[in-house]
Amino acid sequence: MSAFILKLLDEAIVPAVLLFATKIAGLVLAARFLGVPLYVSDKVIYFSHYRDLVLANNISNILLGLVILLGTSVVLVRLYYFHDSHVHPFFLTKLLESDLEFAISTSFELFHQVTVWLSLGFFTVASFFVQSVFGLTSPYILFASLFGLIFLTVLAVLDFEREVKIESKGRPSFFISKN
Repeated sequence: MSAFILKLLDEAIVPAVLLFATKIAGLVLAARFLGVPLYVSDKVIYFSHYRDLVLANNISNILLGLVILLGTSVVLVRLYYFHDSHVHPFFLTKLLESDLEFAISTSFELFHQVTVWLSLGFFTVASFFVQSVFGLTSPYILFASLFGLIFLTVLAVLDFEREVKIESKGRPSFFISKN
C-alpha cells in the first residue's frame, strides 16, 4: 500500500473512535439527563417511545456535529498557524524560544488530518440526511452541519491553494514525509 493511504488510515483511527464514542455517549447521556427510559439488551439500545428516540438522537447528533466542528477546527488552526511551509517568522521565533517547536507540523501530516476529519464529517452529514428522511432527526441539524462542513472545507481548500503557490516557488513538496 502507498504511504499516502497508510497515513490516511493511521490518522483516521482516533477520530473515528472518538465520533463513535460521542454518538453512543450522547444517546446514553441524553436519555439519562432527560429522564427518557433507555434499555440495553443484546447489544441493542431500545427507547420506549419514538419521540424519546428522536429527542435523544437529536441531542446526540448535535454533540456529534460539535465534535466534528471542533476536531476539524483544531486541524485548520494548525494548518493556518503551525504549518511548516508558511509559519510567520516572528511566531516561529517565539515557539523556538519557548521550546515548542514540536507544535510545527508538515504538510504531509496536516493535509491527511484535515482530509480525514472532513471525510468523516461528510459521512456523518450523509447519515444525518438518511436520518432526516426517515424522521429520526431534525432537518435543521442536517442543514446546520452541512453548512458548517462546507465552510470548513472552503477554509481547507484555501490553505491548500496557498500551499500549492508556495510549492510552485520551490518549497518542499506536500507528498514528501519528514521522517
